Amino acid sequence: MKAYLSYWIGGWKQKPDNFVLNCHKISSFLAKKHFNEIHFLTDSKSLEYFKEFKFDSVECIFDDLDVRYNNVWSVSKLLAYDHICDKGDPFIHIDYDVFLWAGIQQRLKNAQVFAQCHEHHSYYWYEIEK
Repeated sequence: MKAYLSYWIGGWKQKPDNFVLNCHKISSFLAKKHFNEIHFLTDSKSLEYFKEFKFDSVECIFDDLDVRYNNVWSVSKLLAYDHICDKGDPFIHIDYDVFLWAGIQQRLKNAQVFAQCHEHHSYYWYEIEK
C-alpha cells in the first residue's frame, strides 16, 4: 500500500507556516515507517517549501485549479483521491495532522475502502448546495 500526503496553497494564499511544515515532517516520517512508499501531491507554488522532504515522488497536480475554488479547502483532497485512484494501486491518503504512531490494522489495509470518520454534518458548514 502506498501512502500519499498532499498540500495545496490554494485558498490560504500564503506560504505554509512552520507549524504546518513540522506537522508534515512528523506525519510523513511516521507514515514512512508503516508503508512502502510515501508520495506527495502539491502545486508549484508550494513545492519550494517541501523540497527537503524525503518523498518517493512529488507531483504538481493542483496548478490548474480554478481560483473560484480557493476557499474550498477540500477540493484538493477530492482531486488527490481522483488522481491516486486513476493509478489503480491500493493507497492511503494521510493529512498532515495525522500521526500514525502504530500504523493501521491489517484488516483496514485489506478493506476496499476505509475512512477516519464520517462527516455527516459537514454540509451544513460549507453550504455545498450553493
